[in-house]
Amino acid sequence: MANSIEVKFQEHFKLNVLFKDYILFENLLFENNIDYYYNINENSDISDGTRFFLLDKDRIIIDQLLIDNEIIASTETILFSDYKEE
Repeated sequence: MANSIEVKFQEHFKLNVLFKDYILFENLLFENNIDYYYNINENSDISDGTRFFLLDKDRIIIDQLLIDNEIIASTETILFSDYKEE
């Protein structure tokens, strides 16, 4: 689907994706017709990753995409620092 502000006004969760995985993740969302929202102006500090707003209804699909593509992402409760990339 596309980058749509409407996602922020529905039941959603936030996911931070590392800069190195940003393009892959966005392409996977597009290929799987998953609506999302991010604002590049809100993500000026790329060290924290890019914050995506994603619909709750897509959580299971998104989890599987992250696992299958070995993308490390964080939520507001699980931070990047909790993971180590080997």
